[in-house]
Amino acid sequence: MTSPQPPIDDPARRRLPPLLRRCWYGLNQAFRKRLAHLGLTPNQFTVLRWLEEVDGQGIRQTMICDRMASDPNTIAALVERMVGDGLVKRKVDPDDRRARLISITAKGRRQYHKARPLAVELQEEVLQVIPAGDREKLLAQLELLADACQAALQEGSAESMVE
Repeated sequence: MTSPQPPIDDPARRRLPPLLRRCWYGLNQAFRKRLAHLGLTPNQFTVLRWLEEVDGQGIRQTMICDRMASDPNTIAALVERMVGDGLVKRKVDPDDRRARLISITAKGRRQYHKARPLAVELQEEVLQVIPAGDREKLLAQLELLADACQAALQEGSAESMVE
């Protein structure tokens, strides 16, 4: 007969929030160190990657907020610094004059291509602790968790509007 599991928030158990935070913080700080000589931050790299992936079309600043799960003020400050550093440019969205399209510059593209191998190397290094055959499954499960967290946020937002 198996003994009952302690409550999910029992200090003796592995708990999701601190584990996710340790993963994110450790990965972010390791990447920050590896990017330092390029004058980029992990967040700047992430924005450059998304911009490079959309083939020069640019994306709305609000999409960056959504993809980075960050607030508009934080992203506005990040984009402003990147514009000042010549990594990205901002223009009015022709489809919605209130919106801004952010696109990568030639300098941003060069910096991205210098940083990308560092990002790939770090990801491969960190994922080495997971058996090769399980890595995609882990990433798929993390995606499920990310989606569940977004759903909980949306549900919480809807409930607070009712009160």
